[in-house]
Amino acid sequence: MAAPMATPFSRASARATSTSRPDMRYSVNEGHLELPGQWLDRSVNALLPAMAEVTGSNLVLTRDELPYGVEFADYVDVQRAKYRKELSGLQMQRDEPGVLDGRPCQFLAFTWNKDDLLIHQMAVIVLDAPLVLALTYTSPGRLPDGVRDAIGAALASFRFHRGAQLPAS
Repeated sequence: MAAPMATPFSRASARATSTSRPDMRYSVNEGHLELPGQWLDRSVNALLPAMAEVTGSNLVLTRDELPYGVEFADYVDVQRAKYRKELSGLQMQRDEPGVLDGRPCQFLAFTWNKDDLLIHQMAVIVLDAPLVLALTYTSPGRLPDGVRDAIGAALASFRFHRGAQLPAS
């Protein structure tokens, strides 16, 4: 094995003391880095449309872990309970189980009120055991039909990278 790469952060005495390889490669659109040991990815990705029809619209991808022994349906039930508790005036418009890229998922569409403004959200929660990804689109004030259709298609188009493991059946 090769010695660790010297970096601007290396101390001379610490160089080349280990021959182990990094255990995690973390990738983002701009590149990747090699991390030693095991890490949990709890990153949040926020995307904003460059030419938004509705100001404040965004798409957020969050990561969570399915607790040991918990079924995906129960995890989704807990998320629904959080929505009911935290989102004033919650109105569910769509709440259907499905399959996304061969993995179980839940499709959701709902509205709620914040400071007298109606918030529209569309989400897909997908199990990539033991991880759970949630992709949530938010549109404050209104959600034009064309945007709803385009975002629905975008959410349904999500695909995992090749080599990602399918959850155990």
